[in-house]
Amino acid sequence: MSKKLIFYIVLIIIILVLLFLSQQVASELFVKNTLSDLASQTEAFLAKGSNWVTSKMFGKMTDQIQSGGEVIKNGVSATEESISDTTEKIENYISGISNAVQGKNDCPVQK
Repeated sequence: MSKKLIFYIVLIIIILVLLFLSQQVASELFVKNTLSDLASQTEAFLAKGSNWVTSKMFGKMTDQIQSGGEVIKNGVSATEESISDTTEKIENYISGISNAVQGKNDCPVQK
């Protein structure tokens, strides 16, 4: 006989045994116990995976987010300073024009 034929015969026997046991009351307890053990092992595995993701991935992401936040804060403060300087220059320019219209001599605009 060939190896394939023996393999298929063994596979058919295993399937028949499983079918027979599935109809028995005693196998019902075995299946329930096996499924509960499998569920608890799966739950433990998922908890370990969740802990790994939390410690490895979120830790790195949190560091990156914090450093990005610092960059944004620096950019915002630099923009605020630039806006403040620009506003002050505009105020000086407008006051100079106002002074020129009123006839005062300290006008920054050249005639």
